[in-house]
Amino acid sequence: MQETPHNNNALSLAQGTLIACEDGDIAVENLKAGDIVNTLSDGPQVIRWVGATPANSAEIIHLAPGALGPNSPATPLLVAPHHRLILSNWRAELLFDSQRVMIQAKSLVNGTSITRISPEPPLALYHILFDNHEIISANNAPCESFLPQVSALKTLPATTRDSIKAQLTNPPEPLTLPTITAAEAALLT
Repeated sequence: MQETPHNNNALSLAQGTLIACEDGDIAVENLKAGDIVNTLSDGPQVIRWVGATPANSAEIIHLAPGALGPNSPATPLLVAPHHRLILSNWRAELLFDSQRVMIQAKSLVNGTSITRISPEPPLALYHILFDNHEIISANNAPCESFLPQVSALKTLPATTRDSIKAQLTNPPEPLTLPTITAAEAALLT
């Protein structure tokens, strides 16, 4: 695992988040390149890179158990504000012509089941990279894996960018799911 500098825009999961893997749920901080994650988009996939970022404590989004639906997440989930979660229901298909849609965690804050918190001490945030942009299960909530697009890569030191690029034969293509706004997400409930 490689430590990266502070990044408010990082697509990342807080330490302690359980990721659904081939050998059962594993805490994100214990994952390493070569581990196999059971993705919800493409089945079992090999991790190419895991990185860590010190969190800005004012920027953590807390999702209470069941905030996204029954047992989703199963336990509290802490993510970076820009990390996108996957919502899925019949309304999404009707409104957005897709059974699944993505939305940034910060756009789901409702003051009750999804809130901004300031953990003390600040938590480390982790990024998981695969050959493709994947949907993974984090505490039983579907969300995206790290996508090394220009905006995300610019926040990393050159050595980390080089390390990521060395792990990939081709840059991952973004998921083809629609990304919706907070106003649009309100239509799904």
